[in-house]
Amino acid sequence: MTRVILLLAIVVLTAPSLQATEHPEERLLRTLGLFVAGETDAALSEIEPLLGQSPPFHLAHLVHADILSAMAGRPTTAEYRRGEDIRALDELWAEARRRWQYESPARDGLEPAALIAVPDSIRTLIVVDAARSRLYRLENENGTITVAADYYSSIGRLGAGKKRAWDRQTPIGAYFVVDRLEDIELNERYGPLAFPVDYPNSWDRRLEKTGDGIWLHGIERTTYSRPPRDSDGCIVLSNPDLLAVADFVDTGSTPFIIGRNIEWVTPDSRPGADEITAVLRDWSSAWRAGDVDAYLATYAADFAPAGLSRSEWIEAKTRAFGAEAVSEVDISDELIIAYPEEPGLFLARFTLALTSGGRRLETLKRLYIRREEDGGLRIVSAGNG
Repeated sequence: MTRVILLLAIVVLTAPSLQATEHPEERLLRTLGLFVAGETDAALSEIEPLLGQSPPFHLAHLVHADILSAMAGRPTTAEYRRGEDIRALDELWAEARRRWQYESPARDGLEPAALIAVPDSIRTLIVVDAARSRLYRLENENGTITVAADYYSSIGRLGAGKKRAWDRQTPIGAYFVVDRLEDIELNERYGPLAFPVDYPNSWDRRLEKTGDGIWLHGIERTTYSRPPRDSDGCIVLSNPDLLAVADFVDTGSTPFIIGRNIEWVTPDSRPGADEITAVLRDWSSAWRAGDVDAYLATYAADFAPAGLSRSEWIEAKTRAFGAEAVSEVDISDELIIAYPEEPGLFLARFTLALTSGGRRLETLKRLYIRREEDGGLRIVSAGNG
């Protein structure tokens, strides 16, 4: 048995059942299933419509070549490689494995465990599972989260867990789409569209992470897809898949959550938001009452905004509380996320409305809330937007 057939046979027992669709990936997966089953004639017929696709789907051409090799009793590309061909072929088969092994949580009505509370104002969420090379477009309807679509995606050449500029890794965290760049603004390598996200956020900066320019984007028009690890840190989709996602992305509000091995749970087992909203209530109530001691008690002992020592920050807050009173502090549209790969850390993003001296000001606020050693929850970092 060839190496590729052995590879596919290992995962076929856990692969999801496939329904016929016109999406190139679904046709590719049906082809691989037929190939594994030894139905080479049927596999050949199944793969042929992908061969005339423009731009070329290189993995489909590789699978086609291996089917013909198997029918001729000759070695496949997985068996017979040499020189400079090795890396390119390995990347294509890595793509094949990632596509074949994924199983969509939509089939079981599951939701990401990280989503604790989602306001009605957010209609779409993007979740990326870097370990599975999968991007999920989630829909929110009255707090019910469903997987509307999911797509094969590529991440940084050196994986995920970005810490510094130019490390060619994709960041792990909770971000927001902040812009939309059209074709005319982009280099050809980014495809027809790009959505920058706000890495590094205030939590990243607290951890002294550096770098920028993390986007969701497409690819050059000379090929259909990229290997699983093939960017400088961005998330990459095929151009048709990117355009399918684009209409659902709202600049400034769409959350963009990146993790490894995303946990999926039933809605009734998702953690409750009560503890987090209690912190927000205590924080806003102390502000409204002008009680600086109660306000400071909602913050962790190691909290200090960028550019200030903790003592300088406390002094500034004490002066602010002694100045013009804030008559109203209102919080609405709370989005609460259990932060990826940071046990005990939560992000609360909400609309903050302040009324002072007859003037009302609304801003978007972020608080990063951490469970402390005494079991309590306190604010450890903060930001706007």
